Amino acid sequence: MIKEITNSFKAALYQRVSSPLYGTYIFSWILYNWLIVLPFIFGSKVFDERMSNFKLAMAPSDDGFYTQHY
Repeated sequence: MIKEITNSFKAALYQRVSSPLYGTYIFSWILYNWLIVLPFIFGSKVFDERMSNFKLAMAPSDDGFYTQHY
């Protein structure tokens, strides 16, 4: 049961990443937000802390503009 769900998730993820439109969008988003993504993936902190920092960095500020919070 769980193996079927993970295989389905992997197939959907592969289909979206391999699509030219989705792949380009994801690649450009990661390139634009590299200061947020790299510490999330390769950081030395505990995963919960990295996830918290990622969510904080992605949240809009009070003035409506996205800013770096770390």
